Amino acid sequence: MKIPDYPSISVSTVVAASPETLWRLVSDIDTPSKFSSEFRGASWLTSEPHGVGSTFEGHNGRGEATWSTFCTVTAYVPGVIFTYVVDRVEEPLAVWSFVLNPEGRATRLTFTATVGLGESGLSRAVERDPQNEDDIVAARLAAWRSNMAATVQGLKALAEAASRDV
Repeated sequence: MKIPDYPSISVSTVVAASPETLWRLVSDIDTPSKFSSEFRGASWLTSEPHGVGSTFEGHNGRGEATWSTFCTVTAYVPGVIFTYVVDRVEEPLAVWSFVLNPEGRATRLTFTATVGLGESGLSRAVERDPQNEDDIVAARLAAWRSNMAATVQGLKALAEAASRDV
């Protein structure tokens, strides 16, 4: 796995809730922080209504290290897709996306992350140890996958609980 190959991972599950119910959760930029060990929260930098071009600041941490990122929404179709890039749109550090697809009375939730070419902690780690790039990238994607799986399961639980309450 090499950074220039734009490695990506996806986590998917079927949620017993409508796309509209699930949308309220995936489009709330702070909700995933309830489930991730790395993502600590986010706040909008642009006022409502949110959509393509809206920006927010994300807060992250791993161990003692903390950092913030500037994110721009690049796809925003209510009930269908919410995608944002980290750092510069033209050369992002990463691209994150939630896609909702109706499946009967349920919705398939797919959460995808793609490594970008922008300078990041990952790219700096590879620069320090280029002969181990495959292992470094694989380890980072494994950490992402763990947090993404927890996020998808947490969103599923919240959406299904909200659907039962209706």
